[in-house]
This record gives sequence, structure tokens and C-alpha cells, in this order.
Amino acid sequence: MSQANVPAWEVGHYASVFCNAAAGSNLGLVADGAFDRGAKVPANGANTTVVNFKGITRKSVAAGAKGDVALHPGDIAVAFANGAIAAGATVFLTSADAGKEGMLKSYTSFGADGVVFIVGVAETPAADGEIFEVRLQGLYLKTA
Repeated sequence: MSQANVPAWEVGHYASVFCNAAAGSNLGLVADGAFDRGAKVPANGANTTVVNFKGITRKSVAAGAKGDVALHPGDIAVAFANGAIAAGATVFLTSADAGKEGMLKSYTSFGADGVVFIVGVAETPAADGEIFEVRLQGLYLKTA
């Protein structure tokens, strides 16, 4: 079944980031400490609490290239959904699910999700794996 909504970007200013490894479109990136101002898709692993955010990719970025990202509060970016997301849901960046690194997930509660890095609020709904609009907000680490 095809996606019902057609998400659109509404960004006043894109930032440019360097990606040593390739990064797909519509994914959340984190800092790549091996490169000044570098960014990468968060790695899947035991510690899945993402603690920084470099932006959401507008288009795919080739390895060793610069790409445009949205990261300013108030901008509307388009991101992939990790699980179903309702319009108005608070979303966070996670690397907990293999194969879905860099996708945004709907926040339920601290008890269900643990410590998470809140990115924004969903403007449109999406099924798992679909793209949706997210209004970026002031980023914060949600704890208990």
C-alpha cells in the first residue's frame, strides 16, 4: 500500500555536514568524533541512548562528501518512522533497532523508552518505515 500523506520540507536554512560514511536521506545524524564537524548515522549497539544531534539529512550523502541537514528549532524536516507515529506525537532519535538506525520513534514514557533524545513533534502520521513531517524543537535528553 502506498503512503497516504506526502510529507514536505519547510526549512529556512540548511547546515552542511561532512559524512565519512554514506548516509541515506531522511535520517537523523549524530556527531562523528573522528572528524571535525563530521556526522554519521548512529550505530546500533548495546548503549542506544543518543546524546547529540547533527540534523536530518535532506538527501542521501555519499561517503566522504558533504550533505545538507535540517537542525533548527521550528523547521519541518522529513524523516523515516521507526514504528507507527501519530500526528502530534513527541519523537526521539534512537539506534536501538537494527536496520532502523537514524529513524525517529514515537515517545511513550520513561518507563517504556528509558532515557531518550527528544528531537521534535510529528506533524503528520506515518506507519513503520514511512516518511513523515517532524517539527524540530529545542533538543533535550529526556530522563525520568
